Amino acid sequence: MDIFNISEINAHLKSCDKTRLSADNLVINGLCIVHYQNKYYRGQIIEIINNTYNIKCIDYGNVSQRITVNDLFETQKKDIFDIKPLAQKCKLYNIDDIGQSRAIQIIREIPSNEYVSVIIHNEDDEYLFVSLIRENNVIVN
Repeated sequence: MDIFNISEINAHLKSCDKTRLSADNLVINGLCIVHYQNKYYRGQIIEIINNTYNIKCIDYGNVSQRITVNDLFETQKKDIFDIKPLAQKCKLYNIDDIGQSRAIQIIREIPSNEYVSVIIHNEDDEYLFVSLIRENNVIVN
């Protein structure tokens, strides 16, 4: 599947044929399409509690909580799940844990309409190690 960005994934999820999942087919770490706040997301089941489901939206990183089976779908075209999740855990490159905390404060103060570039320096099994560069070319880390 030649989809490379979030808007293409969202358009595909909105338009593809979907069928509701049965509770019998839902397992921890299972992949699904979740309908949440009038949109569709690629999801992974991370918790099942009393017939509700906590679903990690794998392209955004957030968790939708207490989702019912009525909002969980599958599609015959499973290749939508061959695309690597777009949400990735990141750490600032060459910054210790104390520096990470300070940088988070700086990041929170960046205006929501400012563009920030991300450079990936390397990765391990858990994180991408990145540098953030603001519009004015100031490097956050």
